[in-house]
Parts: sequence; C-alpha cells; structure tokens
Amino acid sequence: MVHAIDLNIDKSVKRELKNLAILQNTDLRLQAIKGGLSTHSIKGTKYLVNNDVLYCKGDNEDQIWKAVLPECLEEKVMTFVHASLGHLGSNKCYVEIKDTFHFRNLGRKLRKFISACDLCQRTKHMNRE
Repeated sequence: MVHAIDLNIDKSVKRELKNLAILQNTDLRLQAIKGGLSTHSIKGTKYLVNNDVLYCKGDNEDQIWKAVLPECLEEKVMTFVHASLGHLGSNKCYVEIKDTFHFRNLGRKLRKFISACDLCQRTKHMNRE
C-alpha cells in the first residue's frame, strides 16, 4: 500500500489563466503597452494583441509568441510550477515557465522565490560552499 503525497498544488491558477485578458487589463504597465499597440501599428514590434491578450516575442533567439503575465499572476504561476515539478530548482522551473509565459526579470524573481520556499529550505542540502 502506497501513501498519497500531497504536493499542495493550487489548481486555481488554471482558472485565473482563462481570464488572462481581464487580468492583463488590471495591470497598468500592460495597459500602457496594449494602448500603444492599438494607436500605433508598428511592424517589427515584439508585442502582439490577439483576442485582447497581450503576447511578447521575447529575446532574439526566442521567436515564439508567449502570453505576458500580469504581476498579480507571477507568484501564483511560480508556486504552481515549482510545486508541480516536485520542488525542483530554479533552472528547471525557469525553463518550464519561459517556454510558456513572459514576464520581466523571471530568473531573478524565481531564484528569490525558491530561496524562500519553506519546504525546500527544510529538506534540501546546501549547494553553496
């Protein structure tokens, strides 16, 4: 008999992502970007609005359109990915999030978030000397 393991994964993030366009409109920075795109149709821009959802092309080596996350969803997505991957480190979580979403300073925010994870701090060994 195997005991069930509770990973404390909050599935409400999936429901909130269905309302991504509405949540993007509540973020002032994303509102300004959307407003700039609707008034100026600039070719070669790294932003695109489709079905009222803002997408970003990202870096030069990354030519895939990814949904831009508003600030209110950043920590929830980081929590969901970190917990669903079994509390893996920042590099693997970074790759997982970067493939789907775009938000500013992802690496720095993710490292700070994971370094404050209570479960990781209690169970994992120190990897710095």
